[in-house]
Amino acid sequence: MTPLAADAAFEAGRRAGQLVWILVFAGLCLRQVRRLSTPAASRKGVWSGLLAYGGIVAIQLVNLALDALPPAAKVALPGAVFVVLVVAVILGIQALLETRAARRSGATANAGGAGWAVGLGSFTMLLLLGGFAIGAAGRGGISSQTRASAPAAPVRNEALNFRFDPPAGFVALEPKKLNPVATLAYAKPGAQVYFMIIAETGFDASAEDVANVAETNLKASSPGTSVQERGPHTVNGIPGFRLRSVARRGTLDFAFVHWTVGGKGFAYQLVTWGVSSNADEVARSAELLAGGFHLLDADRRPAAPPPPSDRRLSFHSPAWKYAVELDRAAFSEWENLRKEYPKADFGARCEGCGLLVVALRLPSPAPSLDAVARALDDMIGIRYPGDGFTDRRAVESAPAQGFEVAHREVQEKASWDWRLRTLAAGDRAW
Repeated sequence: MTPLAADAAFEAGRRAGQLVWILVFAGLCLRQVRRLSTPAASRKGVWSGLLAYGGIVAIQLVNLALDALPPAAKVALPGAVFVVLVVAVILGIQALLETRAARRSGATANAGGAGWAVGLGSFTMLLLLGGFAIGAAGRGGISSQTRASAPAAPVRNEALNFRFDPPAGFVALEPKKLNPVATLAYAKPGAQVYFMIIAETGFDASAEDVANVAETNLKASSPGTSVQERGPHTVNGIPGFRLRSVARRGTLDFAFVHWTVGGKGFAYQLVTWGVSSNADEVARSAELLAGGFHLLDADRRPAAPPPPSDRRLSFHSPAWKYAVELDRAAFSEWENLRKEYPKADFGARCEGCGLLVVALRLPSPAPSLDAVARALDDMIGIRYPGDGFTDRRAVESAPAQGFEVAHREVQEKASWDWRLRTLAAGDRAW
């Protein structure tokens, strides 16, 4: 069972149980009212029972309506019930003491149900105190199996090309326990707002395409899903697509906000949800959480997965300290490499394309990257800098750093498009 379905099932059971207890203690209140007509019954004992049982009914009613109550009422009403229970326990203790004294003197006396009132009232007061303590600790509503740590720290995921800065008030959860495909997960204690990031690679899809997938999945699990808003939405300069919806799980309606980002082989879903009665808080939290999402490199594409071992074209250079691993389904050895590019250290051919690696040692102190690029490009017959070089961007292949440019080489019979990447680390450059 998914966490959301489990929440819905638990909520349905909880509400049914509360209704049963309301009926039980309402019946006990009626019995106390009838005891008022019993001459031997202690008036303090009877009122002790009325206040204790009435207080328990009130607590159950507050719990049933908790999601619809304003924040101040969520504290004030239980506090008021606590005071009523204190009065009930005091009256009950007085009734028990007075009844005991009366019986010792030989008089007929009835405590009026004070014993049960003191016991149940005291137990309910302890439960309320425990609830207040949990709420003050800021841990309400989050399973100990799911909670990871608090406060949540910023996360940087190089492999999935994003950084996330959790806003104040959110704690980190174990993502796989919340959703098997989640990369990160958080919750806002007390507000019952949940959030997860699903980050994936391996396919090109627009932000709207990703949103369509999310909508399809949501409707598959909740056929009655109602989409309330969908359209482009930009956050932190990142173009995305926002989807707001309400989905029913069990007996509860949940408000969802999806903000999706796609393109260049990465796909991200930022999903915020909570009970529909808390939809305004869910919407505010969704915008706040999306503001903590940043792409590390908007132009980067994910690294291709390694080919199967039987198709690998591998090369390792101990002298120049680099390695190449290609898929033989696309690449093959460059048979005439030494003739065509005598200064190349490695080369591979594919249909209509090729890969070359040249390397050199750097003097100390190391020259600028532009000077290094000029020397490396000269080794394959390209003059850098000059006309035809565009789209420069920084690149990194730890521990080496450098830049990449696009270049079009026009010849008499053909033209060639190059992606020239310059990397340097220590006393070597490639």
